[in-house]
Amino acid sequence: MLKSAVLFSHRKIWFHIFTEDSLKPEFDKKLRQWPDSYTKKFEHRIYPITFSVGNPQEWKKLFKPCAAQRLFLPVILKDVDSLLYVDTDVLFLRPVDDIWKLLKLFNATQLAAMAPEHEISKIGWYSRFARHPFYGSAGVNSGVMLMNLTRMRNAQFKLHEAKECLYVFPCQWNYRPDHCMYGSNCKEAEREGVSVLHGNRGVYHDDKQPTFKAFYEAIRD
Repeated sequence: MLKSAVLFSHRKIWFHIFTEDSLKPEFDKKLRQWPDSYTKKFEHRIYPITFSVGNPQEWKKLFKPCAAQRLFLPVILKDVDSLLYVDTDVLFLRPVDDIWKLLKLFNATQLAAMAPEHEISKIGWYSRFARHPFYGSAGVNSGVMLMNLTRMRNAQFKLHEAKECLYVFPCQWNYRPDHCMYGSNCKEAEREGVSVLHGNRGVYHDDKQPTFKAFYEAIRD
C-alpha cells in the first residue's frame, strides 16, 4: 500500500502507521531500504495499537485485531485535521491527491466519506447477515475512508442515524472482489477505470482473482 501511494503521488505524503509493537522494527527496516527517489516523497511515524476507552481485548475481537483502531484516530492524532484511512490490502492506481480532493466536496455537516459496501443490496453482506445497525440499504466499507478529524472531535454522532454526516463516494475509489465476483457491478469503474484497488478476501495471495494478484505483484516487485 505504501509503495503504491508514493509511486503515483504528486506531493509529499505523511504516513501515520498503526501496527503491533512486534512489527515496528520490520517496518522501519523495509522503509530504510527504499531508494532515495521514494524516501524523499514521504514522512512517516509508527504508532502502537491502542484503545483509549473500554477493554482493549474486546475491541480487538470486534472484527480483526486492528479493525477498531480507526474509531480512535480523532483522539490519538489530536493535531491532524484530516486524513485518508486505508487498510493494508489497498493499492492506489492513481495519485492519492485525487481522492484527497473529495474532502472539498463535503458539505457543512459531512465529516467522513466511504464507498458503499455493495452496489446491489440484495447480495451485499450487511443486508443478508448483519445483526447491528448499518448505513443505508447495503452499508458502507471503511477500508478506504476520508476523515475530517477536526469535525469528528467536535461532534458526537452515530453514523447509521446521522446520515447527513457521511459523504458517499463511488465504488471506483474502493474496488473490491465483490464488484466482479457476481458479474460486474461497479459502473463507475467500467466508465473511468479503477482508482483504488482493495484486495480483501486475501485475493492478493491466492488465484481466485488473478487480476488483483497481478497488480499486487507488479507493485510489490
